[in-house]
Amino acid sequence: MQLSKVEECLIFDYHLQNGAEEHVAEQIEKHHLRISPEDAKERLQMSVFSNTISSEWDDFIKSKKILMGLFFRRRYDVWEFFATEETVKRLYPDGAPEIVNVDHDVLPPKTLQIGLYLLYRTTVVIKHEDEDDEEFERRKDWHDWLNGYLNQEAIQQPQFTIRELIDELENKREIVNNHIRNLFDTLNI
Repeated sequence: MQLSKVEECLIFDYHLQNGAEEHVAEQIEKHHLRISPEDAKERLQMSVFSNTISSEWDDFIKSKKILMGLFFRRRYDVWEFFATEETVKRLYPDGAPEIVNVDHDVLPPKTLQIGLYLLYRTTVVIKHEDEDDEEFERRKDWHDWLNGYLNQEAIQQPQFTIRELIDELENKREIVNNHIRNLFDTLNI
């Protein structure tokens, strides 16, 4: 699967935000090093994105902002449709998130679909210890259905297969792991 630079950055960011940075911080604290966990996470991020030029970084940040806005707005729309008014007010005390118009020059369809899928994976449902199987399955089904609405473009006209994206996620995770190993080597962990 051929990825644009923004798509690659979105995947790297996904891995950093979903375990890699936390792992680095835990190891720094465990080994009582002179570097702070925040500084170590920043060094990791700089290492991972070191081959990204400033215009690519700006495009990534702009795309990420649009994706987050679209994700939150669509999630609000679903809650407003299905939930009671009290529930919506409790979940969104500041009111409805801003409506986001997608500029496909900034966020082409494939990038949009990948970004929204990564946000869906970030919000994956985890079973609570005291939760029964039926309740968990209901929450999981709701989450999966919600993804269909949040990433409706991927449902209507997919630009990639899930298998292709999962392979890319695995490849990029290994790259992030290599950066972690390099960081730990420089810190003598």
